[in-house]
Amino acid sequence: MKTKFTILKVLFVILLLSTSYSCVSNADGKLIKRDIAKIDAKYKILENKVNDDQNKMKRVFKRVDVKLLEIEKTLKEARKLLQRNNADFGQDVVSMDLRVKKVEGRNEEVLFKFQQLEKKFKELQERISDVNGSLAISAGSNNKTENSDKSKNKTPDKKDNKETKKTSDYKNVNNPNALFKIGYSYIDKRNHKNLTHTERMNMAIEVFQHLINKYPKHKKSNSARYWITQAYYSSNQYENAYRSLNNFLEKYPKSRHIPQVLFQMGNSLKSLGLNKDSKTIFKTLVKLYPKSGYSRQAKTILKKL
Repeated sequence: MKTKFTILKVLFVILLLSTSYSCVSNADGKLIKRDIAKIDAKYKILENKVNDDQNKMKRVFKRVDVKLLEIEKTLKEARKLLQRNNADFGQDVVSMDLRVKKVEGRNEEVLFKFQQLEKKFKELQERISDVNGSLAISAGSNNKTENSDKSKNKTPDKKDNKETKKTSDYKNVNNPNALFKIGYSYIDKRNHKNLTHTERMNMAIEVFQHLINKYPKHKKSNSARYWITQAYYSSNQYENAYRSLNNFLEKYPKSRHIPQVLFQMGNSLKSLGLNKDSKTIFKTLVKLYPKSGYSRQAKTILKKL
């Protein structure tokens, strides 16, 4: 029953709609058709526009895809390059690390050698102190014989008296530079020709020592200490030469004159007959300053000792 009622209801609605459509006039029908035509035309225009936009979007998407492919290719190449650079960098780091280790090894080797040389130098200083003791024992007797020889051989001379008077004037000089010039004038063999070499050296020592006593901290006193060593050595006063050279070595261990000082110390000991001690100093000179000309002379002497 319900189904039959529903069918009848639908038929009634259809009948009502057909009746109402038949009531529409021809004019209204034309207007409706025209409106439908306009809507259809607009729809077609809109459809065409949508199609154009879709085509444009497709072209844009294609271009985007091409760009993406190019970017992806570039990224792949960049990754390969980065990996290669990382590998090269790793090798560079390894080689640099090896170089650093080599340098550290060399530094340790140099430090070890320096420590060994320092140890040898201390041993040399101890040996020198022992030699000083042995020299001190023989110094008294030698000084007595020298004084007696001088008193026998010396004869009075007017020129000597004048020279003594002139040399004593240095004690009134109050300028360290002037004092040094006076002392060095005795070192220069072109001056004071009336004096023997030994007399000139003794006068130089006297003036230089006065300079040191009066101006101990002046830079000219440093030079004076060096020239005292040379005055003793050049006049064959080997005991005093050795002592002054040893003092200079202790006071100026970094002086540029050290190779010369060590050579002259060794040669002074050799001249005094202390060959064993002389060898020790010559060997130390060769080890500490192998490229020095004094080392070459020391090697020649060592072959003969």
